[in-house]
Formats: sequence, structure tokens, C-alpha cells
Amino acid sequence: MSQNLISRSRRDRAIALLDETIHAMIDHHRLRGIIRDFQLKKSPIAVQTEGQGASQV
Repeated sequence: MSQNLISRSRRDRAIALLDETIHAMIDHHRLRGIIRDFQLKKSPIAVQTEGQGASQV
């Protein structure tokens, strides 16, 4: 019975870590979108040029 409690505790910690990781990835994705939108509003030509240069490499 104590073995089940230990595995449940480990499972709960793993699930919590996975949940935090997923939320961090979502936040990162949203932040990248906000930064990209800001850059496009600030200088659309410069951002497009950077994107084209990266795709040609």
C-alpha cells in the first residue's frame, strides 16, 4: 500500500511539472506573437527582410 502512495506522489509531481511546462510553452508562443506583431507595426520592411534572409540560408 505504501508503494502505491509513493507512485501516486511521483505521478502527481510529474503531472504538475508537465502542466507547468505546457503553460510555459503556451506563454512563450503568445509572447513571440506579441513581439512579432510589435515588430511588424514598428518596421514591416525590416522584419520581412530578416525573414527572407533566414529562408535563403
